[in-house]
Amino acid sequence: MTAVVGLEGQSVKDMFADGELDFFRVEAGYMVMDAARSAAVAFSDLSPEEGLALASKMPDHPAISFTQSLKCGAYKAVAVSYLFCEDDTLVTPEVQNKIIQALESEMSGPKVKRHPVRSDHAINASHPKTVVEVVRKVLEMQKNSEGV
Repeated sequence: MTAVVGLEGQSVKDMFADGELDFFRVEAGYMVMDAARSAAVAFSDLSPEEGLALASKMPDHPAISFTQSLKCGAYKAVAVSYLFCEDDTLVTPEVQNKIIQALESEMSGPKVKRHPVRSDHAINASHPKTVVEVVRKVLEMQKNSEGV
């Protein structure tokens, strides 16, 4: 879902310019979010109050998820679907397109199946029913392609 997916040997940090993700800092091995700044970009479809309430609940998490390079790209071995959030101001449509193009450049099988929707980055919070619809669609596509 509007995901940042690096190529083998690449970290999420490698994919962004310095200062581009200025709403968090790394502290003692953890990513610590600035809730107000995070809310503005991640939850832009919600009211500022709703976005801040959700961003304030986001726990710190290990920075290794941001700094460690991908060792094995599963995108090379499995079908890939991408929930493309057209109104994302965190992982912008331009960045999402670059990610998909990079994945496809290394994939030998079918290309990435895009599922574009009008949504912000946190689609699971702002449009949960849309997420369910897209996941069901992808599962049905997978089921039909396998002849199950």
